[in-house]
Amino acid sequence: MAESDQSEPINRSRAKQVESLLAEARKRLIDTGARNRLVHTNRRSKRPSTLSIVAQDLDSLFTEIVRNGRSMRFRSNPRVLSESVKAPRRPALSSFQAQPYEIADFKVSVYKEPHETSLETMAKIVKSIIDIEGPIHGEEVSRRIATLWGKERTGSRIAAAVEAALRHRARIDKELHSKDDFWFTSAQQVNCPVRDRSSSPLSVQKAEMLPPLEIAAAAARVLKDNGSVGRDEMTIAIARLLGFQRTGPDLRSAIKRAVDRMIKTGTLVLDQGKLVEPGRRLSPLEMRKSSPAAGPQVAK
Repeated sequence: MAESDQSEPINRSRAKQVESLLAEARKRLIDTGARNRLVHTNRRSKRPSTLSIVAQDLDSLFTEIVRNGRSMRFRSNPRVLSESVKAPRRPALSSFQAQPYEIADFKVSVYKEPHETSLETMAKIVKSIIDIEGPIHGEEVSRRIATLWGKERTGSRIAAAVEAALRHRARIDKELHSKDDFWFTSAQQVNCPVRDRSSSPLSVQKAEMLPPLEIAAAAARVLKDNGSVGRDEMTIAIARLLGFQRTGPDLRSAIKRAVDRMIKTGTLVLDQGKLVEPGRRLSPLEMRKSSPAAGPQVAK
């Protein structure tokens, strides 16, 4: 009994020594300095290199992205964005809310490869895609076909099969039209939808994938809300309606080409530096606000 009483303090002492050694080992294994982003992250920097994720179970997020290999989109936090962005925001030129861009996503009951599918069947499928997404570029139709078949990329055989199906459908369907490689129905030509691409796949957001028909519809909506708009203001307003927060050179060029075409065809009139609808002239107040010019002009 006495021997047991003597060994107990020794065991406690050894346990403390082991605990101390383990604590020291942890310190050596883990860098507690500023270089370790797990314990030291400056999220208030003017040039942050990290991303704060809020309102999300981080363990579930890690499982989905790392272990399950899923891709996810993140929305910005309006409160953080308003606090960090100090530049004054331009007032919206249109109160119109564009509808979100809808991606054609439906089941295809075909058990052959796209290039082996019959022309008639493929023609019906591409028409269904256009009904949902038109106006849509032919390349984007090919991408959608690849996705519907579970393919990760669009090969040359898929592109050729889609092109043949589009041409075949256009020959037998008088309601289907094509211009500048964009495909659309008669209803979409008359009443073209204006769609917000902010949450769409990146391929849809490319400047070369923007239908001139949709840009024209956006321009008409801006004029309906404002009466007259400067060219630079028109570019920004159209970009905002289509879901773009920034107007890079490619986007500006695509919008400018579409607006120039509208001016050339008389769909828009350039009056003293302002864009107006045909048959409308600037009011005296608008004329005072606009830059001096020789007079109303219509590009020919």
